[in-house]
Amino acid sequence: MAMHTPSRVLHTHRFGTPLGEMVAMAVDGRLCMLEFHDRAEIQREIATLRATFDGGAVEAVDAVLAQTVSELGEYLAGTRREFTMPLHIEGTKFQRAVWDQLQQIPIGETRSYADVARDLSNPNATRAVGGANSSNRLAIVIPCHRVIASDGGLGGYAAGLDRKQWLLEHEARVVAKSAQHSLLTFA
Repeated sequence: MAMHTPSRVLHTHRFGTPLGEMVAMAVDGRLCMLEFHDRAEIQREIATLRATFDGGAVEAVDAVLAQTVSELGEYLAGTRREFTMPLHIEGTKFQRAVWDQLQQIPIGETRSYADVARDLSNPNATRAVGGANSSNRLAIVIPCHRVIASDGGLGGYAAGLDRKQWLLEHEARVVAKSAQHSLLTFA
């Protein structure tokens, strides 16, 4: 006799940011999606998550969604450099390896798609790295915006190149401000 796996409810929350409205989803107290509301693939991503967790979705701000909104607000205000909310990450082994690499890129720095492929000991996987980036459901938290083209161009960004540019410029300002503050405290 097969055992029934209990339904797992997705908590969802839509909220505004300086870059536009975002949708956050959590399951079992872990953030599983943070996307811009106008991203082309968002409806497909939501449908996939709803099918994966058959308990349906409810508009409700649980603890992890409240933490996400708070930490994202601090990040966008320039007072937070790292995220600490618990994550629920699903993907292939390769995608997870790429996303792990992205989380190692320090704020204010970038890597090329080729750099990430080399870091994975798979220098021919540049296009696959781009594919994994576009499959990332945790915008900003898993910083796929920090991956650029080898020629220094922005490359792609599923949420739009203007947002990618803004995020990179924002992070550069945060790092510069922090460096300036450090110099002043030692003077």
